[in-house]
Amino acid sequence: MDPAVEAWLPTLDEARSALEGTVVGEGIFRKGVDLGAIKPSEVYPLAAVLLVGRALVRERWTQELDLSRHAMEAMEREAPAPQDYTEQTFRCLRRVVLGPSRCTNCPARPGLGPCTQCAGTGYRSAETPCSACQGGFALCAVCDGTAVSLKVSVEYLRDVVAPLGRVFLPRLPGALKSALARDFDPGLRLPDALLLSLERPRLESAYRGPSRVRAPDFHGHAFEGAFESSLEAQEAFREAPGVRLSETRAWAWPLLWLRYNARGAWWDVAAYRDRQGTLRTTLAEGVG
Repeated sequence: MDPAVEAWLPTLDEARSALEGTVVGEGIFRKGVDLGAIKPSEVYPLAAVLLVGRALVRERWTQELDLSRHAMEAMEREAPAPQDYTEQTFRCLRRVVLGPSRCTNCPARPGLGPCTQCAGTGYRSAETPCSACQGGFALCAVCDGTAVSLKVSVEYLRDVVAPLGRVFLPRLPGALKSALARDFDPGLRLPDALLLSLERPRLESAYRGPSRVRAPDFHGHAFEGAFESSLEAQEAFREAPGVRLSETRAWAWPLLWLRYNARGAWWDVAAYRDRQGTLRTTLAEGVG
């Protein structure tokens, strides 16, 4: 086994050592039990899946605008296909809604519309005249001074990056799973030695008997539903509406699920490593 992988697999001895001093079942007239001093009744090597990625999503919406013929003819007809994860916006002409007509932005003085710098007031401040216009009027921004405009339908396309960061836990008792969900940080980046290929398991042919699908695991640590859930999430992320580019990476996050029967009650413990590789334990009261 790769030493880098082995270093991240929690061991039973480490877990028991980390549990020393963890006392459960203590009452007023009853001495508690140190979990580190007893052997667990059951031990299950499991693994969670950390899935991260990003997608470039192209959003679309349409709007009707009044434009000059020159502005309309200069407008793009199609947006280029994205080549990377750069966020940008495009405007594309779709159709002419209404042909040439009198520009509605400059009815008072054809070809001259309200100045966009001073909002048509003629002044930048109380005592400073606007240098971009004359008396609040400037070349019409809609018809470019022709006094004629066209109403067109324009499609806006905006490329935005959507991030992905989720942790999928294996099947565990509810209380323990809820506690782990708070501890397993989807923003964490695990070592490359734990990288996982999220692909649907293939059928294994048998010499005798029916073929079967081998359940995926990570060096003996069963995913118990985490692999399937992360695979479905990856597929949904890649196939979401508007996605033009996507990339994902997945890591196995090994853990041990220990079950203790102490003082007539069950206790569940998860042992795993944090971002520094230090062993951590999470305790929750279980159900027999």
